Amino acid sequence: MPSRILLADPVLVVQNGIRALLSDEEELRICTTVGSAVEAHRALREYAPDLVILSLSLEETGGLNFLEELRVSHPDLPVLVFGRYDQAEVAKQALAIGADGYVPKTTPIDTLIESLHRVLDGDTYVA
Repeated sequence: MPSRILLADPVLVVQNGIRALLSDEEELRICTTVGSAVEAHRALREYAPDLVILSLSLEETGGLNFLEELRVSHPDLPVLVFGRYDQAEVAKQALAIGADGYVPKTTPIDTLIESLHRVLDGDTYVA
C-alpha cells in the first residue's frame, strides 16, 4: 500500500504539480492537499497521513508555526518542509523545530522523491 502524503501548500499550481509529478510513483500518494493550517488540522484527523509536505508559506499561521503545533499534536509524524528558500538558516530553523527534512521548491523531482522516501524511512534529509 502506498504511503499517504498530506501536501500543505497554499498555491494551487504547486498542489496540482506535485500531485501530477507523484502520480507515477507506486509507493507515494497525495491523499489530500490543503492551503491553510485549519484545513491541515482537519486533514490530519480525516486522512491520517504517513507524511506531511509542509510549505513555509502556509496560510494563517505560517509553516514554521504550524510545524510547532504539529510536533505537539503528532510528534512522530514525518514532516518534509518544502521551502521557497534555498538557505541553510531556514533549513536549520525548520530542523530545530522538528522537521525531518528540508528541500527548496527549486529541487528537481528526483531529489524530492528521494527525500520523501528517506524521510519515510526515518532518516533526516536536507537537499
